[in-house]
Amino acid sequence: MEKNNTLEILKQAILLEKRGKVFYRKVAENTENRELRDVFEMMATEEDKHINTLSEQFKAYRQEKKFPWQSQLYRHQQCGIQGFNPGNQRENLRRRF
Repeated sequence: MEKNNTLEILKQAILLEKRGKVFYRKVAENTENRELRDVFEMMATEEDKHINTLSEQFKAYRQEKKFPWQSQLYRHQQCGIQGFNPGNQRENLRRRF
């Protein structure tokens, strides 16, 4: 994937997450059901995590022309998973959480 195209995709992903956060917060503010409000507040908080992760990926790719998970150091320090394999992300996330 071309560098500029990758950065544009990441920008769009960040924008979508920000829009999702606004949507979930607005729904939470406008619902009277306490449990439902809590669910949508949780969803907005999750979007914050996604925004932060995507922003880190964007900065790293812009500077290094690669993603942090492509670095051996990142795999060992950030993921804390022995044998981390970025090609199998679903399994890595399952083991992590």
